[in-house]
Amino acid sequence: MKTFVSQHSQRFKPLWAILTVTVVMSLALVAWGGSATTAVASTKSGLKRSPVVHTVRIIEVNGRFSFQPSKLMIQVGDIVVWKNVTTAPHTVTSNTGVFNTAGFLSMNQSFKFTFTRTGTFNYHCNIHPYMHATIIVKSGLSSNQGSSSSPTPTPTTPPSMTQPGGGGYGGGY
Repeated sequence: MKTFVSQHSQRFKPLWAILTVTVVMSLALVAWGGSATTAVASTKSGLKRSPVVHTVRIIEVNGRFSFQPSKLMIQVGDIVVWKNVTTAPHTVTSNTGVFNTAGFLSMNQSFKFTFTRTGTFNYHCNIHPYMHATIIVKSGLSSNQGSSSSPTPTPTTPPSMTQPGGGGYGGGY
């Protein structure tokens, strides 16, 4: 009888390990605002996608500034880089405080942020309140619509927000 119980528990150890990992991942994902279904689907696929860098330019047309594109759809893990191509200073400020430039972006300066969760992120320029735009982050897209992007290698360090001159602070959202 002792041998049967030992063989029985040995046979189910890998199954228990997989079940434990799945439950822990599901709970972690739910705690971060996702769903258990997403966790199971992502573990089944096993495919890891490299983040894509998307560029949003701050431009001037007929004396009015704007973010171009004004609406950008990306995937979780992607990086957005805002580049000021105008002579006026600007900020990139999340309406909900998720991201913000540490100061003003002067001409040819840029600011980047890595989006690590799904959602709709509205943002604006503090200097020019009429400037506003939206980043929509999805868990998976069939195509990167409305973006100018180029693939980059998967980062090996935590995501960060950077600006010229050492501005910005660590973190992604």
